[in-house]
Amino acid sequence: DPESVTSRFGVYVGRWDGSGMDAVDSFAEAIERLLDDDDRRLQLGHKGREWVRATHTRDHFAAAFTRLAAV
Repeated sequence: DPESVTSRFGVYVGRWDGSGMDAVDSFAEAIERLLDDDDRRLQLGHKGREWVRATHTRDHFAAAFTRLAAV
């Protein structure tokens, strides 16, 4: 959950190594919780969109690209 992005805008179900099949029940439960709670899902969606718009701007992209190209 780098930078807590998943837990801020969704449901973090933990880290699952291997094939991921052990995580299926946790993922299904998390999806059901979001589908069953319209208000929470909409609120998380709006907050997530605001974060993306503020974080992933053209200026941020250009600055990161310039740093990577300089290496």
